[in-house]
Amino acid sequence: MADRILVFYGSYRSDRMGIRLANFIVKGLQGRGETTEFIDAKSVGLPILALVLFIGLFAGILISLEVGYRIGRRSSKRNPERGFEGLGAMEAAIFSLLGLLLAFSFSGATSRFDAR
Repeated sequence: MADRILVFYGSYRSDRMGIRLANFIVKGLQGRGETTEFIDAKSVGLPILALVLFIGLFAGILISLEVGYRIGRRSSKRNPERGFEGLGAMEAAIFSLLGLLLAFSFSGATSRFDAR
């Protein structure tokens, strides 16, 4: 049984330019003798796709948070002195992101001040 290649295009915008690329890819694959199937979410009518994707990603994030929390609690109960090990890297990343945010804020304020 030959493999089928699925080309899925999921944009709903009115000025979607990627549809031309998707059609080009399908024609190129068919020119090489591949069996392709093209699904355009807008023409098929899949408006629920965005909602399902959002709910799935949100549920995945919540499950990952809960699993990480439980693993962390179990490991800190087993070895309490290692409970806060590795937090220095997280603190450094958070402070660097805050510093970057502060730098962008000052840069925006300076450019607005110069424009006046």
